[in-house]
Amino acid sequence: MKADASDIRNQPAYGPAEAARYLRLPAATLRTWLIGRSYPKGGTNATFHPLIKPASKQPLQVRSTT
Repeated sequence: MKADASDIRNQPAYGPAEAARYLRLPAATLRTWLIGRSYPKGGTNATFHPLIKPASKQPLQVRSTT
């Protein structure tokens, strides 16, 4: 099912810090889920890919249905 861009539930609604408070998650965890991160692994760097597609990347925001 394709998301309808005109549906208000699909519009950017919360910044990562606010969304993290509502979800009772550390803000760093939610940010990692949204944008991913690299981390050291055995003398090299590995990448944790994003799990959630943000509603907006600049500024970083999530939708209410995420």
